[in-house]
Amino acid sequence: GVDTGKRARHELGTFLSLGIDQLQIGKKFTISTQTLFFTNYLENFGKIDMASTVNLQFNFSKWLSLFRHLSN
Repeated sequence: GVDTGKRARHELGTFLSLGIDQLQIGKKFTISTQTLFFTNYLENFGKIDMASTVNLQFNFSKWLSLFRHLSN
């Protein structure tokens, strides 16, 4: 987090984003996923932070669908 008395935190590192957008599985099911990776060169080099999201959508009909968002 941000140190007490400071308003920002600066880091130098590598950021990588991988994802699949709107992969159609069958006629009614769609999945989208994104995974983010970051490693800080200045502190704990080699430690990799990861965050991911998955969006699932099931279409029952033209007017009704179910959407689920999962993240960590």
